[in-house]
Amino acid sequence: MCWQPSNRHELAVDCRQQAALIHSFVEKLVAEGTEVLYLTEAIDEAVVTNLAKFGDHDLVDVTKEGLDVGEDAGKKLEEANKQLAGLLVFLKESLSDRVEKATLTSRLLDSPCALVTSKFGWSANMERIMKAQSMGDSRAMEYMKGRKILEVNPEHEIVRGIKVLLDEDDKERARDLAELLYETSLLTSGFALEQPKDYASKVYTLMKIALGYDLAEEEAAAAAAPAAAAAAAAPASAAADSSSSEKQQQPKMESVEADVVVEGKGGDPDPWGKQ
Repeated sequence: MCWQPSNRHELAVDCRQQAALIHSFVEKLVAEGTEVLYLTEAIDEAVVTNLAKFGDHDLVDVTKEGLDVGEDAGKKLEEANKQLAGLLVFLKESLSDRVEKATLTSRLLDSPCALVTSKFGWSANMERIMKAQSMGDSRAMEYMKGRKILEVNPEHEIVRGIKVLLDEDDKERARDLAELLYETSLLTSGFALEQPKDYASKVYTLMKIALGYDLAEEEAAAAAAPAAAAAAAAPASAAADSSSSEKQQQPKMESVEADVVVEGKGGDPDPWGKQ
């Protein structure tokens, strides 16, 4: 175990060891040479949360908000906040109550964003463990679930690209990207997807774009399909109406009762003029 100069030890809580090693939460810590204690057992988080310290050293969970990134990084974030304040407001409005807030962070290098949880409440790992309990209390789960906070990497190309779309007043495309960014962050931050099918549909759309499909043509064809179907159905409907009308105009044959008179022995006249 190696301590940081600030006398704190960083924790990455994840039940899957391999996933923890490449987790977005520890990108910068690993790049800077900070040694990270990976807690890979289900019981670890509960124990360390109550332990809080090891000797004189504070134990800090990097999956939660409030990670101290140093004075230099803090100054850079202040400058970036001035440039991206409108973007953060837009992300919060687009994601509504799914996130508590959207903020900038310097903990990320390769990832555009990550979802961290509030200091007081379950992490994504603990939430996953508690959901797996067959006798869990759903009311307690709603109360203890940590509020999700979207931390955005101000240096990432995707984040800058969304800012350009907002500057061009292309809010529809920016909102679509914000949704995709949030859902991808759910996966990379250890949460479960809320709408897996919708997310898969967005990924398939990106695949089509990469393969060179013209989505505008597909959308136009999809929009024209109902009209074409209605036009094709119109002749058949007209033919059916015409056939029905002809049937109605044909005279109907009605049965009529008649008496047949036959010449009898009494000399009754023959009604047909025959003997």
